Amino acid sequence: MKKMFYLCVAVCLMLCGSACDGTKKFQNVVNVHDKIQVFDPEEVMCSKVATLSVMGDYLIIRDSGDQGKLFHLFDKHNLQYLCSTGDKGQGPGELSGAWSTMYDEARHKFYVPDPNYLKIFSFDIDSLMKDPDYLPTVKQEIKKDDGGNYPLDAIYVNDTLAYGNGIQFYEEKYRYIAMKWNMQTGQLWFNQHHQGKRTYGAYVAYSERHNLLVQSDGAYDELTFLDGDMNLIRYVKGPQWSEERDALSHFGSVDFYNDYIIVEYDGTGWAEGHYARICYVFDIQGNYVKTLNLDYNINTISVDEENDRLYITFIDEIQFGYLDLKGLLP
Repeated sequence: MKKMFYLCVAVCLMLCGSACDGTKKFQNVVNVHDKIQVFDPEEVMCSKVATLSVMGDYLIIRDSGDQGKLFHLFDKHNLQYLCSTGDKGQGPGELSGAWSTMYDEARHKFYVPDPNYLKIFSFDIDSLMKDPDYLPTVKQEIKKDDGGNYPLDAIYVNDTLAYGNGIQFYEEKYRYIAMKWNMQTGQLWFNQHHQGKRTYGAYVAYSERHNLLVQSDGAYDELTFLDGDMNLIRYVKGPQWSEERDALSHFGSVDFYNDYIIVEYDGTGWAEGHYARICYVFDIQGNYVKTLNLDYNINTISVDEENDRLYITFIDEIQFGYLDLKGLLP
């Protein structure tokens, strides 16, 4: 009887150790709260839904709220305000909102897919700098595929290749799912390795240098690594991984920094506001490196590799800020 008792205890300890390994793995924590530099764009009014992203020499605030212009451009090196553009409305050159932004650095343009108007609007930065009344042009129509699926946001590579999130309909439901997209033909290739799960709060980052697409998942505690042809490379499990969907919010926005992947992480219940306060750092193979504890409520993140900065949009006492990554990551 004693042997059976000790055997049961040993099995329980093994199971506990196995369950705890995921949490222990994510315990290299660096508190960077006091290292965050506040970016306060006094020249523009921004709503709470505004986000930051980097394009070439520019830092762009995208704002779908009702505060005025949809896009505000700053010099990313000195953070000086340059100009604003984009109007909400139904008239010529007007958009239904600022859903996402695709950056064509070679042509000095950025494109805005508008799923409500089924158009892709093109903004020429050189023309915008010369003319404050500049209006965007329609680059092309957004084509839905045979299943009625369509892209929601994307990362531009060229006119026939983009990666991002799409809306895929199935069994009278829909899900946000990683996609490869040919803008000219409208053809979509979806991630076929989602295991039938309906994702929420999904974000996608793509690195052409590494030929790597990473999709984060807010509903399931995992990252999906795909190559440029949408072949599965691996799954990276979070510290609260479970086969069944739980009531927690998990991974959020994600971006590449050199040979690292930075992704915000929550881990609290959806009813609690589900704002991440930390970012996990992984290497390109998906190995955990460290945790950056920002200790603010995070909305989105965006990397500026040239200046070694992580830009953050917050839902907190500050709205915009950045973190110097020098010294934090090799």
